[in-house]
Amino acid sequence: MNRISSLLAALAMTGAVAATAGCGAIKPVDAQANTENKAVPAALADGVLQVATDPTYPPFEYRDAVTNEIIGIDPALATAIADKLGVKIDFKVIGFDTLIPGLDAGRFDVAMSDIGDSKDRRAKVDFVDYARTLDELLVAKGSSLVAASSMDDLCGRSIAAQLGTLEIGWLQTASDDCVSKSQSKIDVKVFPGSPQALLALTTGRVDGFLSDSVAAGFTMKTAAGSKLAIAKLRYEYGGLLGIAVPKDDVDLQKALTRALGEIMDDGTYGQLMAKYGLGDLELDAPQLNQGK
Repeated sequence: MNRISSLLAALAMTGAVAATAGCGAIKPVDAQANTENKAVPAALADGVLQVATDPTYPPFEYRDAVTNEIIGIDPALATAIADKLGVKIDFKVIGFDTLIPGLDAGRFDVAMSDIGDSKDRRAKVDFVDYARTLDELLVAKGSSLVAASSMDDLCGRSIAAQLGTLEIGWLQTASDDCVSKSQSKIDVKVFPGSPQALLALTTGRVDGFLSDSVAAGFTMKTAAGSKLAIAKLRYEYGGLLGIAVPKDDVDLQKALTRALGEIMDDGTYGQLMAKYGLGDLELDAPQLNQGK
């Protein structure tokens, strides 16, 4: 999925925060192979890396309750990468569903906001992949859905997803499978952000919320967690999270890959991944367009 003025409001009303998934065979990119080309990419000639993000999705990206600063694993990694590139960082806050269109339109340099690297998205942008990902299902405590172990168990239920996410397509495909088996469809409810999806779940307007596993775990540690449970379902699709880069900007891809490789090698990456609870989802080396 990685948002706090709106998120705090949702927490105050419902005790909520929130929610993406998988592992599989992947092909590493040799970061060292790029060290001979350390020229500053044209996109960074102004000395600034513009990073678009939607900070309503902890622990990936969200606002500090006191300072209002954008924090989380994605801003931390982006800042470390910018340091290696010798440039300043400028976060551009926009809605998740406009990240890819905005990048495609040239409104900023990259997008980093718990974005799953997928074939459909690669039609518009490229990805420098930095973490594995898998999904889990948040449900109300005491719900029979806590025993759900596959997408088939969601037939006839109302399940929330965030606008612009891959989860919408997965749920729609699962719903079609339900209908093909003469079962009731999944009622897919799309919300503009995870706070709204969590509010719907905690107030009984939906039966579940398909969410990134790390974000789901983060939610369970908040006040909202007392009202929720994580179902048995773990949706693993061989997915990777990536930094979205303008299509075919090879120089920027190489620079980001090199910088990401450097923070992996010097231990910064591992420290940050562990700090935000993503230690189990680390990659050994940067990847390029390897998401499923």
